[in-house]
Amino acid sequence: SSSFSGGTVTITPSPSTIKAVIIEGLPANSETTKLTVSGCDSAVALSAEYIDGATNRGNFNFSLNPVGNGGVSNFSVKNIPGTTLAGTYQITVTGNGTSCVVGEATVNLKVERVGSDWEEF
Repeated sequence: SSSFSGGTVTITPSPSTIKAVIIEGLPANSETTKLTVSGCDSAVALSAEYIDGATNRGNFNFSLNPVGNGGVSNFSVKNIPGTTLAGTYQITVTGNGTSCVVGEATVNLKVERVGSDWEEF
């Protein structure tokens, strides 16, 4: 249809998994991945969301910036709460461009914990 004349947004994360290490229960920042955006001839606004059990939004802060076609945005997760359990969290990144079909990609946030969790008293 003419309402989607600008193409379809494609988001390619590299790498697709970023790691964060929580040390001694303190907040942590993740590694950075690069999101390459293509397929849309207008600027693309990027947003990210973690949905826990399909209902609850996770308590994560995402660092993103809007990009044009062929542009690259660094993506990371900031100030991950020190109480976050170890495990892999699937984050959905959405790209929304004017008159383009919305695109999505998944970035895996792998949280590891080191420190007091392992000490025996």
